[in-house]
Order: sequence, then C-alpha cells, then structure tokens
Amino acid sequence: MPETENQTDFVRSIATKQTSLDGYGFRGWRYATANVKLSPNATTTQAICLDTGCTMTLIDRQFLMEQTPQVTIHQMPSPIPVRGLGSAVHNSDQYARVDIYLPGKDGRTAVISREVHIVNDLRAKMLVGIDILAPEGVTMDLQRKVAIIGSCDNMKIPLVVMTKSANQVNHVVLFKHRTVIPPQSHLAIAVIKPNLPHNHNFLFEPNCHQADASVYAHIVNHNMSEVHVQNDGEISLTIPQKSHMRQVVEYEAEDCYLAKAEDTILALTSRRP
Repeated sequence: MPETENQTDFVRSIATKQTSLDGYGFRGWRYATANVKLSPNATTTQAICLDTGCTMTLIDRQFLMEQTPQVTIHQMPSPIPVRGLGSAVHNSDQYARVDIYLPGKDGRTAVISREVHIVNDLRAKMLVGIDILAPEGVTMDLQRKVAIIGSCDNMKIPLVVMTKSANQVNHVVLFKHRTVIPPQSHLAIAVIKPNLPHNHNFLFEPNCHQADASVYAHIVNHNMSEVHVQNDGEISLTIPQKSHMRQVVEYEAEDCYLAKAEDTILALTSRRP
C-alpha cells in the first residue's frame, strides 16, 4: 500500500519479551532503589526508593535518628497526610534538612542537601520524591540501571530494579499420593517437598481445574509438605498421584495483614455462596 501524506509512522518495540507465565510478567521487578547514607562516616548504606510518584520526600523516623542522631527537627504548622509505598497513610508534622550521600559508579559520592518529611514506620526507610529528583536534575535510566544526577557533575549512581532472586524460584507442586476427599470436607494432602531455599517465604499459587475443589494460596517455606484442599461437592473427589496444583514462586507482596490463628477456618470455607 502506498504511503499517504498523513500516514503515521509506527515503530515496533524490539525489547526482550517476557519469559514468565502469562499474566506474571511483573514477577522479579520492584521499585527502583539506590544506596544512600546520611552521614559521611557511616560504614554501611541503606537501599531507598527513588519515587517519581511521590511529590514530597519522606523518611522513616527511626532510620533518621539512627543515621543522624543530632539532626535538628522542625515542626510543621499542621500535619500533612501522605501515602507511601502500599496502602498505608502517614501523617507528617515534622521535617529535617539532611545531607544525602549517594555513592557513584566512579568512586565519587554525590551529596545533596534537602528537606525530608518525617513519618513513623515507613518500611521503605526513605522515599526520594519529585521535590528532590526534579530540582537536582536526576534522570533514571532503568534499562541500564543507573541514575544520572545533573546537579553533581552528571554523576552516575547504580540502581536496582529487580529483586535479588529475580524469579529464580519457580517450583511445580505435585501431590505425593492418590487421595480421595469425601464430599463437603477438606483434607491436608501430602505433596512432594519442593527444594526451596531456607530462611525465606514463598507464595504457593494454586490452579485447580476440578470444579468442586477449593485450594487457596499459602505462604510457605522450605518445610512445605502438604496443601489443604476443600471438596465443595456432593460426591467424593479424587486427586491423582503426581497431579500438580500450579507452583511455588517468589513472594513479593508489598503489604502484610495481621491474622489470628482462629481465622484459619476461613481458608477452609467453601467458595460457593
């Protein structure tokens, strides 16, 4: 077809396609972090978030006091409600001016002096917002995993945009034996123990194709040995040996919720109304 004067030129992406299961292309990725310290004499750095979706830079109170115990804290006329990573809403009525030290890739360290607003229990420790990123001329190159700080001689600092394990854990869960579940009941069914790293939590993601079976997601660790299956039907349900119920993958949730032991019965409640 001949091109017309008003025809739009489309440029097709040549980026590497996802290799994960359909619908799970986000796995392995997280918000961009950089390592900082708030004192030139600090021996270790802390990973903090560079967040263009945050207009006001936030810092966790405990982290601030550990890093700079002599810092001067100023009072705001009235508290400002702010939202950090996740769904938590914080109220900030105090701020401080701090020096932020960002080690560069060339051995130099960028130093930025800016106001940070103080909140309690900020899991990310510090969210560097647009109020610092824009005036300091910070440009993030996520593909090359660097941030360029224009105000500091265009220094490059390393970024992390993937989890450390980056989807290395992905185990199919297989049932160990053939099992029959009576109608309107549940059983803890033994599974072939997956080879999972110790000292880490993972997410069991079920995918049951049997109409009357209810299987719920579990937070598991290396000791995983069974899966609870509920039979909601009126006849017995047979689970074949070595049939699989999806997989165990990295657990990357941003929020946690307090649950009581007596609430476990909810996981064994029929999905049917």
